[in-house]
Amino acid sequence: MAETIDRFGPLPDAAKVLFEVSALRLRVSSLGMRKIEAGPKGVRIEFADKPNVDPAKIIRLLQTAPRLYRLDGQNKLRITADMPDAESRVAALQTLLGALTATVQ
Repeated sequence: MAETIDRFGPLPDAAKVLFEVSALRLRVSSLGMRKIEAGPKGVRIEFADKPNVDPAKIIRLLQTAPRLYRLDGQNKLRITADMPDAESRVAALQTLLGALTATVQ
């Protein structure tokens, strides 16, 4: 992204979101997330049959923020929150991915 800014100047907001979404796609595919649907009322994530995610981390999310995270079927996780724009949806996914990939120290 830095090369693009150097070459073309500051990016419009839509282009910034596009770069962020592309980076998210790379991260979620390595975790075994098959499908992500994001809208103004929240995000729904569908995992592959054997995702590369520690189930204990998902359980911890459900216990620490039950109003925000909940299971939505056997292999689906839902984030329920007002997300009126793409930036808020990207931020919610980045927070989730950070929680799922964080190492315990």
